[in-house]
Amino acid sequence: MDKKDLTRKIKEKALSLGFATVDITTADDFSDYAEELLRRAPAYDFVINMPKSPYKGAFPRSIMPEAKSIICLPMTTLM
Repeated sequence: MDKKDLTRKIKEKALSLGFATVDITTADDFSDYAEELLRRAPAYDFVINMPKSPYKGAFPRSIMPEAKSIICLPMTTLM
C-alpha cells in the first residue's frame, strides 16, 4: 500500500469512528511551540515541570524515536 492510500484509509476510518477531522503531520520537533512554552514559563512553570509535561510533547521522537508521523484526531462533544 502506498503512502497516499494509507493516509486515505486512516482518515476514512477516523471519520467513521466519529472524529471531527483528521490531520497528519511529521514527527519533527515543534520548536516554535517549545519556545513559546518556555517564554511563558513564569506563568506556566508547573506545566513545564510536570512528569508528563506538554513541553516534552514538542519533541515527539524523544518519546517515540521511531515515529515518522503524528495523527491528530480532535473530537467534538454533543451537549
